[in-house]
Amino acid sequence: MPSLIPSSQLFSESFESTAIRDIFSDTKLVSHYLEIEAALAKAQGKLGIIPTEAADAIHHCANINHIDLQKLANRTAIVGYPILPLIEQLSLLPSNNLGQYCHWGATTQDIMDTADAIQYRASLKLIGNEVRAFTDALVNLIKKHKLTIMPARTHLQQSTPTSLGFMLLCYLETLDQNICEIESLIEECCCIQFGGASGTIASLGNRGLEVRTELAKELGLSEPHVTWHTMRGRFVKISAWLARLCGTLGKIGIDISLLMQTEVGEISEKFTEGYGASSTMPQKHNPIASEHLIAASNITQHLNSLMYSTMRQDHQRASGNWHIEWYAMPQLFMVTHSAIVRAKDVFLNLNIDEQRMLENIEITHGQIMAESVMMKLSQFVGRQVAHDIVYEACNIARKEKCHLQNVLTRNDQIMQHISFDELISLFKPEHYLGSAPVMIEKYLDEREA
Repeated sequence: MPSLIPSSQLFSESFESTAIRDIFSDTKLVSHYLEIEAALAKAQGKLGIIPTEAADAIHHCANINHIDLQKLANRTAIVGYPILPLIEQLSLLPSNNLGQYCHWGATTQDIMDTADAIQYRASLKLIGNEVRAFTDALVNLIKKHKLTIMPARTHLQQSTPTSLGFMLLCYLETLDQNICEIESLIEECCCIQFGGASGTIASLGNRGLEVRTELAKELGLSEPHVTWHTMRGRFVKISAWLARLCGTLGKIGIDISLLMQTEVGEISEKFTEGYGASSTMPQKHNPIASEHLIAASNITQHLNSLMYSTMRQDHQRASGNWHIEWYAMPQLFMVTHSAIVRAKDVFLNLNIDEQRMLENIEITHGQIMAESVMMKLSQFVGRQVAHDIVYEACNIARKEKCHLQNVLTRNDQIMQHISFDELISLFKPEHYLGSAPVMIEKYLDEREA
């Protein structure tokens, strides 16, 4: 296997996202560092903390085209962090020694955390757009299949009838929760960091908060109330959101995989030449995308767990746990974006076999409607007695390999309370969808209002 999946030509499609890779590229990252240094200088120039000509000069020179990236990489390997090596180069660019005002009152983590916030904001917006596109595909399918009957399954066994539309509605409602949280997540968690050496901004005397406010305005980021150098809950909240989203996609992947089983065959991923093919079994059509959704769910779960380790930090600057974010967060965003794109593709090309769903409803010889009969009978003999009567009838039907309805018609306890026509009606799955159609209509109406 390759040392890193994203760097592999063979496996990069599995969990790779070129859009997220671009956001987290070295070029973009260094550009953000420079953007922040320029904004800091501009803010301090406005406030009269540094000369305006210095602010203008730094702003003009803070361009990645002026930076020797190889030299920056070499020095970063020695220093351990990229900001000092970057300032070494940037401070030499303005004329008349004006570069001495670069990075005035800031610390390395201020710049790096703020750059992270900019990257995370862009990534969340990108993922949010894909989630919305996925939910649009779900809505179309829900409307079309509101009354498409299929077996519901509990503990991997048929339970009662449901509709495909209702199954998909459960996905939609959960994904909508993620969508509703994006803007508040960006506002709350993608904020600037500006605390100076130990969080107090003492380097700027009593002007620190003015600078922080102006810097936030310059960058279009929210301003925190308090420095958060070693309080990493904001970024952990983002990682948890990503893991939760992928958890939902993993559940969807499991459902699709199970519904694609040969013995079930109710739903399948797209049929295209070679898609999901086997090297040895020509008949196979494997649930490739669904398998990746399941894997993405597991990967993000563990990366999110890793992110929780970043919260255990020492004093006012971490001695290692902060660094975990540099590895975990880009991977979380990359895997999540790749997964949501795959999920959208699955549902835009989903094959649905309605006839097979109806055939599968019948494989229990009517026992999928046992609860329907029990609840009707409960009106006359009480729920527990009705449960015992129908339970025994199910056992007889299994033993005799006959339809449950036939067993029930031979039971006087049942037939004295339920007419034959009523019994026939109780075995019609379309009569036992409960409130599912109403929940679909109500949710979609409220969603579109």
